[in-house]
Amino acid sequence: MKRATFATMIWTLAVVMTLSARGARAQGRGETPCTLKTLQGTWAITSEGTGPFGPFTAIGIEAFDGAGKTTVKETVAGNGAPMAFEFAGTYIVNDDCSGTMSADFGDGVEHALSIVITANATQFIGLQVEPGTLVRVAATKQNWPTVPPARNCRELSQ
Repeated sequence: MKRATFATMIWTLAVVMTLSARGARAQGRGETPCTLKTLQGTWAITSEGTGPFGPFTAIGIEAFDGAGKTTVKETVAGNGAPMAFEFAGTYIVNDDCSGTMSADFGDGVEHALSIVITANATQFIGLQVEPGTLVRVAATKQNWPTVPPARNCRELSQ
């Protein structure tokens, strides 16, 4: 487990360093760097990994307000029992399109996720590495309005 965690941390560092160099080159060419507004909107998310209760997979919707706040609605399946979760958090986006999200999943602990925005700001990937937890997240930007916390997908289709 320690070897896998160390390898994951090295891989994450390599990705962040590569993207930092890409961001610097983009600024040198006059391209717009990433900002909080880069993530603004609604994203379809998937995640999988191992947490305190064993392996799991999840799908959901994440809404970013463009000012550093996010809300998530997801269905998590682990140990054969799907459960719905909703939580809110904050996020930071760096010029080089790397960033960090943090949220309290209801356990009183602030959890951090390192992210990298890719594919012309239409996708992001993330990695959460904590003792006993390894989670990979992937997201794709959606072309429909941001889902307010009190609404759901069924209401959007009506």
